Amino acid sequence: MKKSNILAQKLRDMGIKPDDFVAISAERSLEMVIGILAIIKAGGAYVPIDPKYPEKRINYILSDCKPKALLTYKTDVQAKEIPTIDLSNNKSFEGELKN
Repeated sequence: MKKSNILAQKLRDMGIKPDDFVAISAERSLEMVIGILAIIKAGGAYVPIDPKYPEKRINYILSDCKPKALLTYKTDVQAKEIPTIDLSNNKSFEGELKN
């Protein structure tokens, strides 16, 4: 729970507000679940993107929903114009919780 709370706080600090889209591209893993929980806790709506999708389809999804952030986990999904958090980096879960 602490990891999802810290990540949710980071998303809010990035400007994620209720109903903002946040894309997540990760293989099934604990980090994926933490990421989804964090998006929900921040008030966002998560947009799952299978990292195995063809690049053209991924680009279409990203351009269609215009997410405010992208969470990835050891994937090649990249979007230069979208702020990205790498869930495989333990520093993504570091920080102090604010009330």
